[in-house]
Amino acid sequence: MLRKFFGNGGASQNSASSTRLGANKSEVERNGNNGDEFAEMVERLERFEVGLKDTINKLSRHCQAICEVVASSRDLGSCVHTLYGGEDEKQTTAAEARMLLADVATFRTSSIAPLQTILAGIPQLKLRCDHRNSAKSVVLRYGRKVEEIQSTTRHESSRLRRNRAKYQVAFARFKEIDDEILADVAAVLANDLPEIASQAIEKLLIQHQDLVARWMQAEVTSLQKHLRGYQKLATEKKAEEQQVQLQIEVGEERTKDAEAAESSSESENDNDSNNNADDSHVEDPARSDKPSSPRYPTATASPIKLQANDPIRIMPNHVLNQEQSICPRKQHVSGTRTWNLHRYIKDSMASGLNLADCIQLPEGCQLDEWISVHVIDFFNEISLLFGTISEFCTHSSCPQMSAGPCYTYLWADGVQQVTPVSLPAAEYVARLLEWVEGQLDDPKLFPESYSTSTNSNGSEKSNPKFMRAVRNILKRLFRVYAHMYHNHLQNYVALHAESHLNFCFKRFILFVRQFELIEQKELNALRKLIQTLVAQPMVMTNF
Repeated sequence: MLRKFFGNGGASQNSASSTRLGANKSEVERNGNNGDEFAEMVERLERFEVGLKDTINKLSRHCQAICEVVASSRDLGSCVHTLYGGEDEKQTTAAEARMLLADVATFRTSSIAPLQTILAGIPQLKLRCDHRNSAKSVVLRYGRKVEEIQSTTRHESSRLRRNRAKYQVAFARFKEIDDEILADVAAVLANDLPEIASQAIEKLLIQHQDLVARWMQAEVTSLQKHLRGYQKLATEKKAEEQQVQLQIEVGEERTKDAEAAESSSESENDNDSNNNADDSHVEDPARSDKPSSPRYPTATASPIKLQANDPIRIMPNHVLNQEQSICPRKQHVSGTRTWNLHRYIKDSMASGLNLADCIQLPEGCQLDEWISVHVIDFFNEISLLFGTISEFCTHSSCPQMSAGPCYTYLWADGVQQVTPVSLPAAEYVARLLEWVEGQLDDPKLFPESYSTSTNSNGSEKSNPKFMRAVRNILKRLFRVYAHMYHNHLQNYVALHAESHLNFCFKRFILFVRQFELIEQKELNALRKLIQTLVAQPMVMTNF
């Protein structure tokens, strides 16, 4: 009787549990929108991502095209103004060009950057959708397990209670994830892409095109005026050259006539020596009119020479603008050994040599000064590269200085910040470059000139303090490259500057590996990229 009574009670409990399980299972199906509605939402999210990415690329390319047109017109105008004068007008057009470029930069920040922020969050949202599907499969698996145990067992067992508890936890977790993901996806899809894009396109096509048209009209008018003046000057110069040539030819003819007359006079004197002296030949006055100017006149203007502080540009100005550099460009003192080495390096790269050959220590050069010149070059390059995409590296998009999911860098300089602290990427890089700039300004570490005494092998013993400082600087500069590749490579692609980024990074990696300036474990954040770049030969091309 007791066994029958408890058996009936267990059956009642199993029946109640089955009822709750069935209700939860129905709720899972409702929250999952029976699979079809959620799958349709994910598909809409993918279509939205594709459309948004295409819109951002087109807007970025159009902005880049405007910058290239402005840069090309400005360079042509500068060439004309330099050749034919007009410094005031040159300064005016340059100021207008800067205003136009500043307006395009503002458009990128105000219109393109918000779209990129939305786009950057979509991959994470899709990953959460996968987590939601995984949570749903876990709930269904535990549900089937509980049903299987209930069908084979008539009483309440510990195994049944344990699996029922797991099912309840899994169901609560799934419901939480499902509610959050549905709300977040709905919030993203609530953005009307045609409406968002139309505002940016309207501003770009109407306001910017109007500015470009007015600026180019003014530039064309100025160029036409100077070209007409040059044509007039060229016509006058050609007429003057013709006049000079005519005078030379007339002078030559008179000279020939005078020589012929003198020859005939001498012949008459020989035949009749008793003639009066007044009958002798009188020199043609035209002889004194012979022009003193040479047959081939010299040039009136000397060729333009390259100034000592003019940098050799690896890429055209319209790809990377020096004004976007985070820190002012560090210049070598003209006439010093480091300046000569800097010019030697740039000339070697511009001549088309392989990068592996360009970094080799020249004969008769000290290792310290060779490394010092490269560290300054690397600092200038990284400051310019990061400044080019700094508008995309914000506190919201990059709240940490990271290089992928496995590497996060903390900041500490040992003076102002002793304890390592997490900083947004933009602030981390700004402090890092400021710290490096302070190191480069220290004459004890980076003197303006080095002694010329070297050993027979072309180098002298390195300064240990200098090498420690250099290794620390290069290790931290590598972190900026790691962050740019992991978080902002798509921005360089949109700006058509990824080839310059690869070139600068390959030169950096080849140099630090050649002289063992960074440990291998510090380079693991870009291990695969380094293997790819080092395996491919890269030489400078003429731009």
